[in-house]
This record gives sequence, structure tokens and C-alpha cells, in this order.
Amino acid sequence: MLRLPPRSTLFPYTTLFRSLYISNRIYQPIGYTNALACFAAMGLMLALGVSSDRMQPLLFRAGSIVIAYLSCLIVMISLSRGALVAAVVAGAVFLGLARNRITVILASVAAISPAVAVMVWVRAQPALMEGGMSLELRSSAGADLALRALAGLLLCLLLFFITSKLQDWRIVPESVSRGVALVSLAAIVSILLFISGFYIVKADSFSEWVSSKVDEFTSVKLPPAGPERLANINSGMRWQLWGEAYNEWKEHPLTGTGGQTFELVHLKRRETDLFVKQPHGLPARLLVETGLPGLLLMMVFASVVLFKAVRNVLVHRSYAPTLMSGILGLVVVYAVQTSFDWNWNIPALTVVAFFFAGYLVSKRPVL
Repeated sequence: MLRLPPRSTLFPYTTLFRSLYISNRIYQPIGYTNALACFAAMGLMLALGVSSDRMQPLLFRAGSIVIAYLSCLIVMISLSRGALVAAVVAGAVFLGLARNRITVILASVAAISPAVAVMVWVRAQPALMEGGMSLELRSSAGADLALRALAGLLLCLLLFFITSKLQDWRIVPESVSRGVALVSLAAIVSILLFISGFYIVKADSFSEWVSSKVDEFTSVKLPPAGPERLANINSGMRWQLWGEAYNEWKEHPLTGTGGQTFELVHLKRRETDLFVKQPHGLPARLLVETGLPGLLLMMVFASVVLFKAVRNVLVHRSYAPTLMSGILGLVVVYAVQTSFDWNWNIPALTVVAFFFAGYLVSKRPVL
């Protein structure tokens, strides 16, 4: 019988790492891995916004870069594909709207590169990447992780102060900043195309590769739990849950089935023994429970918030411009991941996202 470590012990057995004893994916203290990763990704955007805003005090920015590094490390260790996708989308929005893009890129490098280095080591540790390991193995690997995380933090601060000093003696023109952003975007796209091309070449044909990926996404099998899940696009039964919601909605297109009723819909339509209460996606839940009017109202609300937020970010670019772009990135992380997960039920995410969304759409933000 497996024995759980106590909740109140010290690092690395805080509630954050307590779940590692049975599972290789952390989920405490929030209680859900993807929600923890979403919270960390939201924190990453906000911290990068603060650390990239040269109108903020240097020490305040240094503290923020530390938070950005730790948030990035949590996202990586969680192995949450949804959080990674949301962070990439939010990062693109952040970089596109930020005024001083070079500063954003340098801050991102200072925070992300040490986290990647630590994650490379973590990936090679079975005691951290495989479930059901003994408490003794966890203890040893956790101590090593703490030391390497601390070394990464020091490297993060060193990179941050070096890049900050290099920028003190000149202001980069907007045209150069825009060019750097385009080159960075082109580099990311090229890397993604290269990786995709590698897997396509391994297949007999492009159509066969596409077909295999569609089958993988719609499979009823759950994705692997280890690092290999990052290269797997299995929806984790979401495709089936969305199908159940859609098929039930067709019977009640205008009224829906009523709030908090999806678990009954699932019991009625499920084809496996898996039991869930959520369709893992706010649009799917609103569609089946509140009908088309409920979904349309949500879309109108989200569109208005997004429009006013982007407008205010552009209008106030001369006043804490990068910080406001980072805050918008935080809201985008929540919006993207909530579209395919049930994070809206978790106050730690929803309250924070709505607070900052309200801040963005306010007529005159006060910093």
C-alpha cells in the first residue's frame, strides 16, 4: 500500500510536490495539474510584463524575472500541453502589442533559458518523471531539483542584469524592435515547421501523417503521462466529451439542458467507463447547458472585453506599455486554456483573470 508524504513537510514535499509521490505530474496546491500550469502561465505573462517594463524600478523588475523563471519551470514540470499552447499564443499577443519588443525578448530569454536547462535534467530523472516511485527516490531527486532550480534562478538573475545594463546606454528604435519581433516569429515558425517536417518524412505520405494525427487526437485512449505526452496530440477524451455535448445540444438547441447538467448528459451518452462532470471546455458546456443563446452571449461578452482591452493597451502604450501588454497576455492564457478545460470552476484562476480583464477594460487604468 502506497503511503503519502505528509502535507506539512518542507521542500520538496510541500503541497506543490506532494502529488509527485504517486503521479509524475504535480497538481497541488490547486488540486488539478492543468489548472496549476495555467496559473503559472498566467503568472509568467504578468511577470514578463513587469520585468520588461523599463518604467518600473530595477529591483522590482528583478523580483518579477524570478517569478517568471519559477512560473516557466512549473509549466514545464507539469507537462501540461494546454498551458504550453496557451502560453505560446499569449506570448505572441504580448510580443505583438508590446512597445519595446527587444526588452521583452531579452527578459524572456533570461527567464526561460534557465528553466529549459533545469527541465532537460528533470526529464532524465525517472524519480521525477515516472509515477509510483518510492518516497526515498523522490526525496533524493527532490533535493537535487531544489539545488538545480536555485542555480537556474541565479543564472536567470545574472542574465537579467547583464541585458538590463546593455540596454541602459541606448534606446532601440521602433523599426528595429519591429524587425526583431518579426525575425523571432519567423524563427519560431521555422522551428515548428522543421519539427513537423521531421515527423512527416517518417510517414509514407503527408495524407497518411495527417490521418494518423487525426486518429491520435480523437482516440479514446488517454495520452501518456511522461514527457512523451508533449509530442502527443491526443485530446484526452475531450473529442468524445465535445461530441456528447454537441449531440445533446441538437435536441435542445435554444434552451439547452440546464445548468450543471452535463454529468447527466455524459451518463446518458458515454461509450466508456470514464465518468466526468465537465465537458472540458467552456464553449461546449455553455452550448449544451444554456443552448445557443448562452454561447452567443458569452462570445459577445468575450469579444467586447477583448476589443476594449486591446484598444486600451494601444491607447496607453505611452504609459506602462509593456506592463499592460503582459496583463493582456495573462487574460489570453486564461481564455485559451478555458476553451478546452474546466478552469473557470477554479477561483484561483477565474478571479485573477477577471480582475485583470476588468483592469484592462477600465477607461483610465491606474498603475
